[in-house]
Amino acid sequence: MDTGKSFDDKLTQLPQSPGVYLMRNELGEVIYVGKAKSLKNRVSSYFRDKVDRPKTALLVSKIHDVDWIVTESETEALVLECNLIKEYRPKYNIRLVDDKHYPYLKVTLEEEYPRVLVVRQRGTDKSRYFGPYTSATSMHEALKTIRALFTLRTCSNQKFQHRSRPCLNYQIKKCSAPCMNKISKEEYRRQVDELVLLLEGSTKELMRVLGDNMKEASRQLQFEKAAQIRDQMAALKSIGEKQKVIMEKGRDEDVIALFGGDEKAVVQIFFVRNGKVIDRKTFDMFNTEGQQEAAIMAAFIKQYYYDGKEIPARILLDILPEEADALISWLRQRRGKKVELIQPKRGETRRLVHMVRENAKLTYQEEALKKTKKKYKDKALVALQEALFLEELPARMECYDISNIQGSHMVASMVVFTMGQPDVAEYRKFHIKTVEGPNDFAAMQEVLHRRFQGAKRDKPGFEKIPDLVIVDGGKGQLSSARAIMREHGFSDIPTFGLAKKEELLYQEGRQDPIRLAADSEALYLIQRIRDEAHRFAITFHREKRSQSAFISVLDSVPGIGPKRKKILLQTFGSVKGVKQASVDDLAKALNMSLEKAGEIKEYLG
Repeated sequence: MDTGKSFDDKLTQLPQSPGVYLMRNELGEVIYVGKAKSLKNRVSSYFRDKVDRPKTALLVSKIHDVDWIVTESETEALVLECNLIKEYRPKYNIRLVDDKHYPYLKVTLEEEYPRVLVVRQRGTDKSRYFGPYTSATSMHEALKTIRALFTLRTCSNQKFQHRSRPCLNYQIKKCSAPCMNKISKEEYRRQVDELVLLLEGSTKELMRVLGDNMKEASRQLQFEKAAQIRDQMAALKSIGEKQKVIMEKGRDEDVIALFGGDEKAVVQIFFVRNGKVIDRKTFDMFNTEGQQEAAIMAAFIKQYYYDGKEIPARILLDILPEEADALISWLRQRRGKKVELIQPKRGETRRLVHMVRENAKLTYQEEALKKTKKKYKDKALVALQEALFLEELPARMECYDISNIQGSHMVASMVVFTMGQPDVAEYRKFHIKTVEGPNDFAAMQEVLHRRFQGAKRDKPGFEKIPDLVIVDGGKGQLSSARAIMREHGFSDIPTFGLAKKEELLYQEGRQDPIRLAADSEALYLIQRIRDEAHRFAITFHREKRSQSAFISVLDSVPGIGPKRKKILLQTFGSVKGVKQASVDDLAKALNMSLEKAGEIKEYLG
């Protein structure tokens, strides 16, 4: 068409034919792709005096040009629309976001001796594909079951063709070695057929087949083979008990429901194969603000089934999509067979659709709650940054606490909060090694010396540098900490001493302490990390006291001197391990009689 004409002139040239239209911004970028039964009616509706939806009004304000492509039918327009959305990824189209490529199990039926492979995409070959498995655990469980029940080859075609002797899998009875003709083609194919029945969820049919095979093996006096089949049937029975039959046998369906808010919608699919729910998958749909659920559902169906996903005969929906007839025609073309889009009104299928929608709703609410919590955490961190006059957000906060009773069993804790939340994997415990008596200041210096010396040496566990350091204590504890940090070259890290009674924060070089507002999120965050450091230190201190007390008990046991005490602790790892050890284990570790070891066991209680 003549792109030199004015925009208004273009609109007058729109045909009544079905087709696809492309909206462009002032830079010529495609910002929206749509399809229409009548291009003239649909495109003209965008430029009425009054636009119904704010999002549509925003789109119209960005449109500087429009192009269109005429098609012979609405179904052809739908196919072209899918292609163009995938190519241009327009800003204002409802978008399906799913960056994960979930795996399938592929049974290579086109090969003479088929294998089971894990693949990321469905192909168009003669293989059978099962999945997608949205859980790696469920996929590995399926593979584990297959390996236990069937002795199919796992080697590549190249290795298979060039084998001169059976592999290790054959020796451990995990492969039937078709490479060395240890199994007939017919027998191997029988295993493959049984595998397909299993993956289809036809466990009852497979049980019947295996039962017949077991009887036949018994008749032919092949008792070892019959016993193997019996074990297969026992494993299958266990699998079958874990699968929930939710509708009549033999039915394959996808069950789709959505739940949405202003920013996005969550869509869930339950995959029903042979009447059993075998897996589920969750998607996010963006650009859904102001959109009807029917439009979101239509966009999802087009984008999801466009990429070669398995299309079942029936798709159950909680809401029928826009342009359902065109979608059905398109799905039938892609599948090559009949496809139905059904919105159940009653019975078991209605309850299933409701369950899927409730799952979508729950997922949406959980994500919304996480987002709210993240906003709150970010808000608390920003509030703390402002209250303490920090140049950067305290993304990594470290808090230190000393725990002892009159200088005995002195220990310390390092607690880490990352983005306002406890980062337990980063916590560290310290035995105080160089300080005698109740000297918390010296103990803090030892801890920070070990911590920042570790940082300089990139010691695992200490290589990350904090944005903020808090020591539990007032000015004296702060001075001790800062002296060590200067010594190791970390004086630029903001450091505060937190006085327990009045919750005052002392900083080196600042005359007056900082008092955070009693109802502030910043104070709440500081209290949380301080309390966590105290809890962690106290727990460690109690463990050490308990261990020390028990070691003292070892010292009093007749026949246990320093050497044997050392052997016991090295052998059993801890005092708890010594106490739990059996009489036999004690006798073996100490090279003594069972009678003597029994006396020690009785003494320990």
